[in-house]
Amino acid sequence: MNSWRVFSIQAPREQEDALVALLFECGLTGVEVIDEPGDRVLLKVYSNGNAPSTRPASDIQHILDRVARAFPQFGEARLSQSTLEDENWAENWKAYFRPFKATERLTIRPSWEEYHEKPGERVLVLDPGRAFGTGQHETTSLCLQSIEDAVLLRDSSASSMSTMLDVGTGTGILAMAGALAGFTQVLAIDIDPEAVAIAQKNVSVNHLEDRVTVRRGGTDQVLDRFDLVTANLDFKTLKNTAPDLIRCTDPSGRLILSGLLREQGNEIVGAFEPLEVLRQRYGGEWICLELGRR
Repeated sequence: MNSWRVFSIQAPREQEDALVALLFECGLTGVEVIDEPGDRVLLKVYSNGNAPSTRPASDIQHILDRVARAFPQFGEARLSQSTLEDENWAENWKAYFRPFKATERLTIRPSWEEYHEKPGERVLVLDPGRAFGTGQHETTSLCLQSIEDAVLLRDSSASSMSTMLDVGTGTGILAMAGALAGFTQVLAIDIDPEAVAIAQKNVSVNHLEDRVTVRRGGTDQVLDRFDLVTANLDFKTLKNTAPDLIRCTDPSGRLILSGLLREQGNEIVGAFEPLEVLRQRYGGEWICLELGRR
């Protein structure tokens, strides 16, 4: 039976975004954020306890020390760890994942919750499993809003924008939201085989197989160009894959980047020339960039 190492980080709320960003950059994307009294948060970081690449507590403590030096006025975070058996994972998600309005037009509900949709409302059924992306984090919600705005732009300009690529799809949430919004051919890719399996299941549950294809692999394996490309990743991965992301974006298309802290926005832009920033969105300490050719 698989087990999961759970690193619990009790931290000042002001350090939350910086901690999550650095954990993501280290490949620790299974992060749960829980509000605590006294203006503090509890970050639970889930890492496969059976995998040889599991990061030791010392690596995470190094991140905590780094953030504490950057935010000396708020004190230090505290780290502890425990083990979670595999069968408890789903119950852990169910404890806090409820139906919610992700954008003005889109509502997300977990597969285990009933929800009566309203007229004109789009509802996406989602089972996150162990993949990243429920729509609750600012980076995902910013991307969802950007996707909807891309569709509104298409409709107002009568353009032929119909194809979409979602890189690092996780649960498949952005790819499925694109399909619900009107994109007719959506390719979702991820290098994690478990994420691919979860995304494929979510696509099937939402009956979007005719519009969304989920495939394991990276951007180097994508040969086509797309009207819209979404990449909700971390700073390092975005920078490393910039040439492929540009190549995959149609000259008249749009590229949406997220997973970036506000201060990382200006730093990443240079890696995506000749694309220019057409729009910026902010959520908390996070930024979402929409790039294209003017």
